[in-house]
Parts: sequence; C-alpha cells; structure tokens
Amino acid sequence: MRTGSDPARLCVPRAEVFPLIARIHDSPYESAHEGPAKLAMRINSRFFWPTLRKDVKDYAMSCDVCQKTKADHRAKAGFLRPNPVPDRPFEWISFDLITGLPFSDGFDAIFVVVDRCTKYALFVPCQGTMNTVEFAHLFVLQVIFRFGIPDHIISDRDGRWISEFWRSVAEELRIHLSLSSSHHPQHDGQTEIVNQRLETMLRAYVQGDRQGWSQWLPALAHAYNSSVHSTTGYSPYFLLYGFEPKGSADFIGGTNRYEQRPLLVSERATEFVLSMELHRQRARDAIAMAQEQAAWTFNEGRRPETFPVGSRVLVNPHSLELVDVKGTGKKLVQKMLGPFLVQEQVNPLVYKLAMPNTYPMNPVINIEHLRRYQESDGSVMGVNRPVLPDPRNSEILAAEEYEVERIVAWRRNKSRSNRLEFLVRWKGYSPVYDTWEPASHLANAYEILREFKAIHNLTC
Repeated sequence: MRTGSDPARLCVPRAEVFPLIARIHDSPYESAHEGPAKLAMRINSRFFWPTLRKDVKDYAMSCDVCQKTKADHRAKAGFLRPNPVPDRPFEWISFDLITGLPFSDGFDAIFVVVDRCTKYALFVPCQGTMNTVEFAHLFVLQVIFRFGIPDHIISDRDGRWISEFWRSVAEELRIHLSLSSSHHPQHDGQTEIVNQRLETMLRAYVQGDRQGWSQWLPALAHAYNSSVHSTTGYSPYFLLYGFEPKGSADFIGGTNRYEQRPLLVSERATEFVLSMELHRQRARDAIAMAQEQAAWTFNEGRRPETFPVGSRVLVNPHSLELVDVKGTGKKLVQKMLGPFLVQEQVNPLVYKLAMPNTYPMNPVINIEHLRRYQESDGSVMGVNRPVLPDPRNSEILAAEEYEVERIVAWRRNKSRSNRLEFLVRWKGYSPVYDTWEPASHLANAYEILREFKAIHNLTC
C-alpha cells in the first residue's frame, strides 16, 4: 500500500496483526518494550491495517513486562479524606508510641495521646515491650478514667492495636477503631507532628542526663498544652478546661491577667458556659478550615481511581520499602510487583490484597502505592506473551543468596506491626549497603542471629 509520496507499506491480514506486534514490541533488537505511541510510529512506517494504533495500544498497555518495569508518570491516585471535626473534647483521639528510648525509671517508651478537638496531649512513660493487656490497662487509667470513653480512635497498625483482644475491648466499649494502611502517615499526621515536637523538646533538656527523660514529661506536657495551637488559635489547656493556667510570667511587671470585675455566682457561671462554648465553636471552625485547606493542597494534581473487588493490581515496592538490597542493585528492581487480587475495599483509599507468604507485610495498602493491572488474554491475540516472574519466588531468592557478615543493630519497626528487625552487614559490602531485615530473612545466619540476641537480651 502507498499513500502519496510515502514509501510503500505492507498490508497485514488480521490473523497476523498481534504476532507482528509481539515480534517487534518484545524483541530487544527492535523496540525493546517501547511505549504505544513510539511503537505505533515504528510499525506504521512499514505496515498497515485499519486498526493499527488501537491494536498497538491494547498490546503495549497490557504488557506484563512493561507494567512491572516502567515508572508511572501520571498524577498520584486518591484524594485526601479529612476526618470529621469532633463536637466535644476526647470524642476523637489519636495515639502512638515513641519507642527506642534509653531506660529511665524503668520506662523505655512514651504513650502519646492527642485529642482532635482541643489538641490536648498526654505524654505517658511506659514500657515498649508491654503486651496488649498491659496496654489496655494503661489506656483505661490514663484516658478513660480521666476523660471518659472516646467514640473514635485513630492509630497505626501496631501488633497490640490489631490484636483480637484490643478489638474486643473496643467493641465492648463501643469505640470505633480507625487503623492506618501501610506507609501512609497522612492517616495520623496529627500524632506524628506531636511526636516530633515532643522529641525536639526532650533533646533540648536531656542532653546531660539521657536516662532522666521520663522526669521531664509532666513539665513538657504542661508547656505544650498551655501554648497556643496554630490551628485553633487557642491553647489546648484553655479549650479543655475553660481558662489558662497561671504561670510565673503572669506576674512580671506587677500585672495579673486573672483579676476581673466581681460577678454574682450565677452570672459567673452563665458567662463561663457561654464563653466556653463560643471558644470551642471557634476552634471547631478553625479545625474545619485547616482541614479543608490541607485537603485542597494535598489533592491538587491528584486523580480519582477505584479498583473493583476481584480485579488485580500491582504494588510499588519502592514506596513501600520492600526492596531488600540497597545500592546499585536497587536501580534494577522492578518498579511494580504482582499482580495481586483485590480482596476488599476497606474505604475509598485503602484496599486489602491477597498476598502470598513470601511478602511478610500488612496486606492493607493505600491506593497511592497501587496501580491497576491491565489484563491480557494472549490466547485471543494468538501469541505467547512474556511474563516477569515473581522476584520473591523461592528459586530466585535461592539464586540471589547473600552472606551475612555480622548484625550491627536492632529496632522495632512500627510501620510493620512493631516487627523486630536487624541491621545486617553483608559480607563483601561496605556499610552503605547495610539493610534492615526481619529474622525470617536470616535463616542461613542462625548462629550470628542467636549470638546477637543473647548479647542484647532479645527473647523474641
């Protein structure tokens, strides 16, 4: 076929269309998995059939190799969904644990609780190794006995907070649990910010005595709660109790901001109630406005996306930090892994996937780490399409075995349900290639792991 002065092109019968596309697209000597636009231009210069561009796009977009190896340059999927603004103090709370601290009076962790209405925070010293029952007792003593039973709790997926016991306690107390998905800090950004603030304050005061940090917590909690919060425009203390705590600064210059005109008891009570409700309503309006602004900023440039239950998706191993080898090897790891079956849509932004045991991770994943898998029926196209094997296939893992030289350190990974992990120095590699690994990845270094646990008194 020839059009005008263009060179002649070969007309391709329908039965040979997809074998031709496969030969050019899949070959390392032709297009080497070129994208649909460039591939169509390449084929169109030599061949012709009426639906050329559509067929080329269908083939390239459903290529398993392309989907797993190419970066997704589209806008990120999913919009921020702010939590509802609370109506009263300690109706909605969030909590977290700061762990990995040196022992201080028998404590090595801090239980941080934040009220979403007033922004009031609790800093409670505790033991990072406490079990679920011990945590439940701590929660009852520090939260319920002081402020009542909350309606909603926001937290990450620490093993204690996803346990059957804690879920049963929450159900019995009519508490709704809102748990984060893998690697999605926006779910509980409030507590993360408070954690950072507390850690900053501790660093400022405990440099000379790092084992005495627990003694600073009451003073630092008072300082935090009596400071004006940037979102509400009030101090958390004022919104919770209705007055500002008196401090030494109130007497500087001989003035006292608490001196007021005399009021009858009934007048003072009425004024207090009306003033309290007015200030709290202003705080709620400020929180709503801040959330709306945050959502607008976060959602700008993002796109909607949904995955039906029963469909298959790919998972980004880089944003979820699933890559096991650092350094130059990381550049050659697939951009996406899978595909995995969608088992459940937890909410519009979170999905539960069916994942094999070779992926020891939380299968509840935020949409921003997922990509729709374009299914391809090779039998309809009449070709055998290339498929990349699962890199966690046992045979591949065995072929890529690395030798452990020694274990450098250990930690509790909160994003992996407080999983115990070890910093591994690989034989023949410098410290820049050290990686954090769970014990399940160190089966061939049993003696090294056993000795390290014994030295550091690790029993689990």
